[in-house]
Amino acid sequence: MERRFDRIRFHTVRRNRALTLEDIAQRTGLSLGGLKKISRGAREPGLHTYGLLISCLDLDDGDLWIDSEAAQTTSPATSAEVA
Repeated sequence: MERRFDRIRFHTVRRNRALTLEDIAQRTGLSLGGLKKISRGAREPGLHTYGLLISCLDLDDGDLWIDSEAAQTTSPATSAEVA
């Protein structure tokens, strides 16, 4: 089972704590450009980066991971499959 970074939860937690990406960059030492890529889903954080993010946001280890299988939605049946 593959895990992905939960960028929606990252955004929600960050906003609830009134933190900008600039704030997180300053607190973690990560680049703002890299954080923007992670935030919009263009890049997955490495384990070190992930550790810095959860530490900055005071989260537990698995709080920003989602299982990719659980995140997939099933497609509706097509008319050919139904017939």
